[in-house]
Amino acid sequence: MASVEVMTACENVCRDFSWLVLSSPRVIQGALTLCAAFLASGTALWIAYRAYPAQKIADRILQEAHERREAYRRFLQAANEHYARLTVAHWTKDLTGVTDSYFELISVTADLAAYVPAGEHHNALDRCQMYLQTLLEYKTKVEADCGVERAQKWVKKEPNKYRSDLYLEVKSARKKAFIAIRMELGETREVAENAAKVFFVKTPEEEKP
Repeated sequence: MASVEVMTACENVCRDFSWLVLSSPRVIQGALTLCAAFLASGTALWIAYRAYPAQKIADRILQEAHERREAYRRFLQAANEHYARLTVAHWTKDLTGVTDSYFELISVTADLAAYVPAGEHHNALDRCQMYLQTLLEYKTKVEADCGVERAQKWVKKEPNKYRSDLYLEVKSARKKAFIAIRMELGETREVAENAAKVFFVKTPEEEKP
C-alpha cells in the first residue's frame, strides 16, 4: 500500500510539471522572459523606493561636508590675509590693501552662516566669529595708529578695548578658531591642538606690537 501511495505521489509530481517537458521552447522562453520582467520590475521598485533615496541622502551629506570645508577654507584664507595686511600696516603705517582685504573677509564670512552648524556640540562658528571680531577691533587700532581720525576717536573713547597688545588677542582667537574648525571636521582635540602648535610658530617679527 505504501509503495502504491509513493508511486502515486511521484506520478502527481511528474504530472504537475509535465508541461515543462511537453511545452515548446517558445513557451519556456516566454515564461522565462516574463519572470525576468517581474524580477527587473521588482529590482527597479526597490531601487526607486529604497536605494535611490538612501543614496540621495548620502550624496547630500557629502555635498554639505564639502561646502562646509570650502566655507572654512575661504574664511581662514581671507581672515589670515587681512591679519597679515593689518600687521604690515601697523609696522609701515601704510594702510594700502587693508580695505580690500576687509571687504573680502566680510564677503566670505556670510558663507559661515550658511554652511556651518551652530549649537551645543558645535563651537566652530562661535570661534570664527570671535576671530572676526578681534580682527575688526585690531583694524580700528591699526587705523588709529596710522592717523585715521575716525578710528582715533573710537580708541580714545574705549582705550581698554583697543589696547596696544590687541594683536595678542587676535592671535589667540585665530588659534582657537583653527582648532575648532579641525575638530568640527572630525579630528580629536589632541590632534587639532598639536596641529595648531606645529602650524602657529611664533617669530620675532610677528610678536612686534
